[in-house]
Amino acid sequence: MAWLSSSIVAVQIVLLVLGRDGICLSQGCQVVDELTRVPPLVFNLAGLFFFQAVAWGVFRTDTEKAIRWRIVQWLLLAGLAAEGVLVGFQLFVVGVFCTYCLIILGCIVLLNLLAGKKQLLAGTFVFASVFLAFSSLQFKQDSGLHNATRDGVFASRIHPSSPVTVHLFFSSTCTHCHRVLEAMARTPALSMLLNPIDRISSLDIPGLTLNGQYSPEANRALLNALDIQEIPVLLEHKNTGLVIIKGENAILRYLDTFASSGPEATATPVTPINSAWQIDSFSGAGETTDGCSVQTDCESTE
Repeated sequence: MAWLSSSIVAVQIVLLVLGRDGICLSQGCQVVDELTRVPPLVFNLAGLFFFQAVAWGVFRTDTEKAIRWRIVQWLLLAGLAAEGVLVGFQLFVVGVFCTYCLIILGCIVLLNLLAGKKQLLAGTFVFASVFLAFSSLQFKQDSGLHNATRDGVFASRIHPSSPVTVHLFFSSTCTHCHRVLEAMARTPALSMLLNPIDRISSLDIPGLTLNGQYSPEANRALLNALDIQEIPVLLEHKNTGLVIIKGENAILRYLDTFASSGPEATATPVTPINSAWQIDSFSGAGETTDGCSVQTDCESTE
């Protein structure tokens, strides 16, 4: 089993080196890769070393009292502990699972099962302990707003006389976002800050000041903290709190109102959601082609 697992990881490494998509049955792998600081290639090289160490550790081991067998047992427990962190990260932080990671988790679980019932019981305890400890941490903090408005801005265009400043959270693969960006480009009096949730290098909008060191992770973290699953999202700062406008059609209506009557025409009573933020949310209710999922590429067409 350790040799089979090594083969799977080796294939993944080859695909990554060749610049191709790795082994994954969903878009979750891409999302998780974008939100981790360690490159996927490094993760897989560590995984290959792990499975090779297990494979050679059990090679010609005849008794459980052998030192090599004891090392293998500890390695398998360490593998489950690491997977507990990764699974917890995907569940509680990212909100989407990487299928390749789940395949590797299955391989490690099977190796612990083949090592005996005691090993599997110990591994279950280790995995559950790490997972529960991870789940007890609070990741959806109020600082997410500050991080996104500070670190997540890729481009800005500030108009000195603009009465409001808005943030647009969008993706380069979202066609709805592109139409919103085109409308914002046609509203020169609007001060805007652009917060992509993926990595981009340029935007075809005149007068932008670019920041190549922005953090798409900060933007994803804010949307996750607000439990927002679709883009585009427009965030407007107000004295009473924040106004969040979700969906292409709602944002376009807001921009039309801004161009004709000013942004105050959209104001409605603000409802507090916690001690730090007050949010009023507008959305295009009932519109089925209004946005793209935060977790996957948009498949909408013109």
